[in-house]
Amino acid sequence: MRRLRTSLSTTDRVATAADFLASFPGREVLFIAPSRLAADEVVRALTIRAGFSFGIHRLTLPSLAVEMASTQLARDGISVLSGVAIEALAARAVATARARTPLTWFEPVAEAPGFFRALAATITELRMNGIDLETLASSGPAGHDLSRLMREFETGLLESRIADLAAIYQAASSASSRYGSMPILLMDVLPKCARERQFIEALVSGAPEVLATAHERAEPALKIAPEAVSPKTFLPDALGRLRSQVFSLSTPLPGELDSSVEFRSASDESREAVEVARSILQAAREGMPFDRMAVLFRNPDTYQPLIEDAMRRARIPAFYTQGSRRPNPAGRAFLALLACASEGLSASRFSEYLSLGQVPDPDEPFETPWVPTQGELFPPITPDTPLLRREAPVRAPQAWEHLVVDAAVIGGRDRWERRLRGLDCEIEKQIQEVRAEEEGRLEQL
Repeated sequence: MRRLRTSLSTTDRVATAADFLASFPGREVLFIAPSRLAADEVVRALTIRAGFSFGIHRLTLPSLAVEMASTQLARDGISVLSGVAIEALAARAVATARARTPLTWFEPVAEAPGFFRALAATITELRMNGIDLETLASSGPAGHDLSRLMREFETGLLESRIADLAAIYQAASSASSRYGSMPILLMDVLPKCARERQFIEALVSGAPEVLATAHERAEPALKIAPEAVSPKTFLPDALGRLRSQVFSLSTPLPGELDSSVEFRSASDESREAVEVARSILQAAREGMPFDRMAVLFRNPDTYQPLIEDAMRRARIPAFYTQGSRRPNPAGRAFLALLACASEGLSASRFSEYLSLGQVPDPDEPFETPWVPTQGELFPPITPDTPLLRREAPVRAPQAWEHLVVDAAVIGGRDRWERRLRGLDCEIEKQIQEVRAEEEGRLEQL
């Protein structure tokens, strides 16, 4: 039996998913979620409520496809292709196609930076939707070039005996697996292309019980009539009305503004971060724990330094995500040092390294930091939690810009060492000259 439950409330959908899992005690269930973390949260809530849980296989749709297709691909001697390797194969397809006949539409940008990456993404999207090459070739000059490049790309896949994501989904759709007889839960899984939808349909075709949850305005994984939405989704407060009517084109229902929704305006991002900190403190005074609060921003690159400063001044304990959009400065400093060495110890790269403020304190022993495992099943880390090692402090040297200019750190390692030794002797001489007269200036030298 297939069931689809749609709701505007994430809480309702999560509760529905937990109830579905609880209805199969002692049985294996396949649980597919948008991320492993989301699945873990649902299972954690179920474990707290029931006291136990086992037999729940938690996977994302791509990871499930790789697992189901891996046996067949390994039997055929085919490896899985992903990441930068797809861009490399796209670059190879461009070079092979241009060697035979110049491109018509993409020739002016065939060697432009970023073209291979854009081409790899386009070919992946076309293959994930099963676009026919002949149909693509007849769609104009751009389509003609894309069909040529896509044909070369597919030839490279066959010659190299590798499979991209489209081939993985195709192989997984026809593969048999141990999940075939299990109940399946699809929580907010939204297929983005034809291959994903075909894989889902093949997966649930033999399942004894299937439940899918989705937002009311999202395209669900299963094309069946949704169940009736629970009345608790449409709360009579301002948040309930906002949730149900924010994207509606009909006339909104009348109602009064209450404490469930607050609108705040600030003159700039910094003041907005301060208002967020004040709202958090007010919620804490009303009894809301800090670990039940979250702050979401559309532009984290702009807001995260400001919100970190506001939280620090308000003495609010907070955890900040890093991710690829906001990389760790220590990693960037390390890359700057590598680039500095590869460029013959250039001053510009060394200046970039110093500007990141990741220089270890020479008076402190260097020790690799160790962070214990964190998560819902482990106790939280507090200031009193003992660590195996202590992280060495990092800093930015005072007046490092003048240091770089005075040392003239450019022109190779020999000149760099010679000029630095000379600068060290000059600073030592200045210290000796002012030692007896101005003790205050010693801290600046």
